[in-house]
Amino acid sequence: MATVVGKKLGGATQRNRCKRRFRELARLSLGRIAAGWDVLVLPKREAAGVAAPRLRMAWNETLARAGLMSRKETA
Repeated sequence: MATVVGKKLGGATQRNRCKRRFRELARLSLGRIAAGWDVLVLPKREAAGVAAPRLRMAWNETLARAGLMSRKETA
């Protein structure tokens, strides 16, 4: 799992905060992501201002839509 945040997102503080938020989402989802996948996260500018619960919900929906959730978690 890797997070890449470009300078368009904001200053160094904002970019680092965004990376930390997505790193934590990845850590919480690690056991649920199907084996054999490498995931690259490219957050958009809007993601920096989203509340944590809403971001987590969007994260889980995105993983499920991409088919990256293990079968036991999606059933």
